[in-house]
Amino acid sequence: MNDDLDWFASSIWTDPNEDGEQKFTVGNRLYRNETYAGTLWRNDLSGKNYLRVKLNGRPPDTAAAGARITLSVNDEDQLREIMIGSNFTSQNPLTQVFGLGRNTEANIMVEWPHGQIGTMDNVSANQLIPFEHLDN
Repeated sequence: MNDDLDWFASSIWTDPNEDGEQKFTVGNRLYRNETYAGTLWRNDLSGKNYLRVKLNGRPPDTAAAGARITLSVNDEDQLREIMIGSNFTSQNPLTQVFGLGRNTEANIMVEWPHGQIGTMDNVSANQLIPFEHLDN
């Protein structure tokens, strides 16, 4: 084993400028040679609609770990599950981004970890939706 090499790569999908266009980020590291690099791949698609959903869970799980978000548009569903420690040496953002294409609204359903269900219907595109736990 070579002690001079300590290579790893981590990756996440993120929306650092909050425009609804997800970017792919890879963090690289080569330990002893002190090469620390990161790469951000841009998403140059434009003219597409999106919704960003940020869950606000109840204490002590304010990040809403285990919650499932279903976004529905024209009888098609997209599903995201909030996971903590979702990647090797990295963490996907807790704010979830859903692509809507040319659609201008969607329905959101959240199944919270303890089984409660919350909904929002006919939500307009291209915005951040803070979604509060029913007990907040």
